[in-house]
Amino acid sequence: MVLWRLFQSLGHDARVATAVAPFLLALACRVMFGGTRVTHWMTALGAAWFVVNVFLAPYSPQMRQDILRLRGWLP
Repeated sequence: MVLWRLFQSLGHDARVATAVAPFLLALACRVMFGGTRVTHWMTALGAAWFVVNVFLAPYSPQMRQDILRLRGWLP
């Protein structure tokens, strides 16, 4: 998991930027192109990406894995 090690080596500011950037990009596209179906989906996915990053950020790697394992319990 080279990509995961690369992400772990990033500083806190870079992690915040990777969490916020997709949402801001989606908002910029929505301003430029209007409220199309694509921009609505981009905004929703960007917001979901931000929430997942914020939700998983304060936990240790072991806690993150425990939380991700809970997905298997959901229907």
